Amino acid sequence: MDSRITPNPVKYISLTN
Repeated sequence: MDSRITPNPVKYISLTN
């Protein structure tokens, strides 16, 4: 799942958090 590609940076931050 590449949330980085998604336009929602919040998802990426959520995964890294």
